[in-house]
Amino acid sequence: MESLERRNRILASIGEIPAPTRRELARRQAWLVISGVLGAYILLHPKRRVTVILFRFLTDVPAYVAIGIWFAFQLISGLGVLGSGSQQGGVAYAAHVGGFVAGLVLIKFFDRGHGRTQI
Repeated sequence: MESLERRNRILASIGEIPAPTRRELARRQAWLVISGVLGAYILLHPKRRVTVILFRFLTDVPAYVAIGIWFAFQLISGLGVLGSGSQQGGVAYAAHVGGFVAGLVLIKFFDRGHGRTQI
């Protein structure tokens, strides 16, 4: 009888979880893809200088610095260390980190046999 009650509680709690809408899924997938592009970029062009806003000024820093800081913030926020990150946007932070790692891994497969062009 106790296991039946436990099962019913679990099923009831699953029913309370709202299913994401198509719009929410598209937004999550978009962030995943953008993060993947950043992961690929950091491997392909780590020393290329990018323009960022730093202390209200525009400045150029190497890509690995800008993207590395972004990734660190995503990882820390996803773990909930910087305030209430895991309660409010844990799925988004996980998508950012997952997309970034996927970009790091998958660029090796997509970049095979292509010569690098310098811009």
